[in-house]
Amino acid sequence: MSLKSKISAHVRIIPKNKKWLIIFILILLAAIIGGRALYSKQHPKLTSVKATSLRRTNLTRTITADGYVASQTTRQVSDTSGQQVQYIDVSLNNNVSRGTRLCTLYNAETRRTTGIYAPIAGTITHIGAVKGAPANGELFTIQNTGNLKVIMQIKQADIASVTTGKAVTITAEGTNRQHYRGVVASISPAAEGSESIGSAATANSNNDTAGATAKDSSAIFEASANINRPTDGLRIGMKTHQEIIVATHQNVLSVPFDAITKNEKNADELFYATKKKDGTAVVHALPVTLGLQSDSQIEVQSDRLRDNMLIILNPAKLSDGQRVRIQH
Repeated sequence: MSLKSKISAHVRIIPKNKKWLIIFILILLAAIIGGRALYSKQHPKLTSVKATSLRRTNLTRTITADGYVASQTTRQVSDTSGQQVQYIDVSLNNNVSRGTRLCTLYNAETRRTTGIYAPIAGTITHIGAVKGAPANGELFTIQNTGNLKVIMQIKQADIASVTTGKAVTITAEGTNRQHYRGVVASISPAAEGSESIGSAATANSNNDTAGATAKDSSAIFEASANINRPTDGLRIGMKTHQEIIVATHQNVLSVPFDAITKNEKNADELFYATKKKDGTAVVHALPVTLGLQSDSQIEVQSDRLRDNMLIILNPAKLSDGQRVRIQH
């Protein structure tokens, strides 16, 4: 018997009621599959996105610099007469007033003594005088430990943003994370070691490798900031870390950095969302002008921006008018 005959025989022996059951099941399966396909076409899977509300804030841009604590007033007391140091009247860390005798020198030829006196009030931070030895150079260093400053190293890329009068926040290890305030007082007009750098560049002007090295190196500029009182906990010579406030914009609209993307014309834009009744949202592209940047936020400007607009984060793969689902 052929295969076709066998199938026909089997079909003939299926009861009539079972035939209708099989037909019904097949129709039901087709309806389910077709319904799912139609639903998927009418309700495509939506991209889930994160969003943030657009708000006004005060933005501050800072640059950082390392440094160390120094005195605003330092005076070296020197003598090169060669006279013998007969007596030393002070010790290291002694506080002295202006006019306090520091040591006595003895002239063996005239058999007369000469007193060396403090030119300013302050603390003895260095003693170079040795009893019985001839005076020949720096004998004492006096520093005012009440009026302190920080000496900062500013990178070449940042130096144009730093001007005198800018506010500075200062921290130092060993002060229980205390923050001190100060103001930029001076900025060096030349980079550290600029004379030797210039000489080396001239000597190697015909050497391409040396020229590239000089060009790639980043110059460091020295600047100082006077520290506001109180300065409790700070000591001369402590290493410090500074944040210099170089710009502040108040009451401006800002967004996180990851809310900004580029359009096909390489212009800056963001995407905002309008919510729909079904719980979805539609996103719209909006060109913006960027302003001041802080560590995590950037100022945005446009006549179409409004407070509390829903701003999309990481919108690079979105398109204008796309329907999305907002993650909560």
